Amino acid sequence: MDKKLKYKAKQVLSIIGNLIYYSILIPLVIIALMIIYQQITDKDKIPNVFGWKMFIILDEYMDDSVDFGDLVFTKNIDPKELKQGEVIAFRNGTNTVTLHKILDFNDKKGFDPKTKEERIIRTFKMNALENETEDTKNVIDTKVEGILKHKIPFVRYSNTIYSRATSTIFNNMHYSCNRFNFFIHSTRIR
Repeated sequence: MDKKLKYKAKQVLSIIGNLIYYSILIPLVIIALMIIYQQITDKDKIPNVFGWKMFIILDEYMDDSVDFGDLVFTKNIDPKELKQGEVIAFRNGTNTVTLHKILDFNDKKGFDPKTKEERIIRTFKMNALENETEDTKNVIDTKVEGILKHKIPFVRYSNTIYSRATSTIFNNMHYSCNRFNFFIHSTRIR
């Protein structure tokens, strides 16, 4: 009777473990497929997951709200809903993503660069987070990637530590495998 009970307990734990594993794996696969699909269909946009985008800050000259190495989360938003003082992510002239604060905005009739149709275009006057000087170029509403919502500090550093540790482990494994391989081949030659 005791063996049957242990066997049943192992089966139940195995089923629970599989349920947990697949409940994590399936959403991750779906998210990965969504990102791949978005990257294939629209190369000019950054892939998002349910409207959320992630960026790592690579510029050391930010103010106290974000720092070098922070992982920031932006949420897609209609540019008409943006207000003065909010921090947004947008594509700059070199097509890289930048975070700046909105100083002011302006609506006027114009031609949409993508659709080539006349519509009301919102442009934003921005200033960099690290200083209080106004940017010389305005940002058009189609270049807005999202509004800053959250940040996780110093993710870049943890990633660097992780990658160094991982590469050290793999280098040691590779070295050990090569030594073992050499040992096997050298014993066969004799």
